[in-house]
Amino acid sequence: MIMTVLVVVGGGVIVFCLGHVIYTDLKRRIIPCRDCYGIAVCGSVLQFMLGGTSALLAGFGFGVLALCFCLGIQILGRRMYHCSDVVGGGDVRLIVALSLATGSWAPWGAFGAALVAMVWAVIGVATSRLSMKDTFPMAPCLACWP
Repeated sequence: MIMTVLVVVGGGVIVFCLGHVIYTDLKRRIIPCRDCYGIAVCGSVLQFMLGGTSALLAGFGFGVLALCFCLGIQILGRRMYHCSDVVGGGDVRLIVALSLATGSWAPWGAFGAALVAMVWAVIGVATSRLSMKDTFPMAPCLACWP
């Protein structure tokens, strides 16, 4: 009974934080740290409770890989397109938080979110609403993280 309540409350906090992240990113182009921390902490607790140490470590490991990948994209984008911010710091925090929250499912979540972002970017470039140097809010795409 207590475990069910904790799962519902933790899941509710994650959904609320993710909704606030989407709203704030669309309105002000910023992802608040406290929302990322809420997703990371509640998600980590839920992963540990439901999947044990292995699920938590899988999410942590993927978060570290995602962090390195985002850093590589940032460096590559600066050199190729002379953009100052290819992947924002808030986006990286949110990716790591979602990795912790989804544990061993994190690679699938990242794939889904990247696919949505790619489709959004291709449509934006095809309709001339975006150029290769433009950025767009990533939180709605990251919210597709299953």
